[in-house]
Amino acid sequence: MTMTLEIHAGEIPTTELVGHEVRVDGHRIGTLGSEEYTTFAIPGGFHIVELRLGVKSCTPIRVQGRVGQTVHLVVHQEHPGAAGLIAGGWYSLAVR
Repeated sequence: MTMTLEIHAGEIPTTELVGHEVRVDGHRIGTLGSEEYTTFAIPGGFHIVELRLGVKSCTPIRVQGRVGQTVHLVVHQEHPGAAGLIAGGWYSLAVR
């Protein structure tokens, strides 16, 4: 009995997201590839979702979904441009 977690690259080039781990409730469930949309089947209910690359991770987001439902998330850049280089900018997830 699963729900679908769909992650959309948004305005970020997919080449920048390849290899980022997708973690649900602290467990790695897969990685982002070069596709604009990546989907994962996870159990229905409340979950904490985050992206991770090495030691960097985004702020975890809490999502809820029922069995058979799709929860849509989009990746946003936290600190675009030069400010991101200085601040060590990374990404965040948002429900869309």
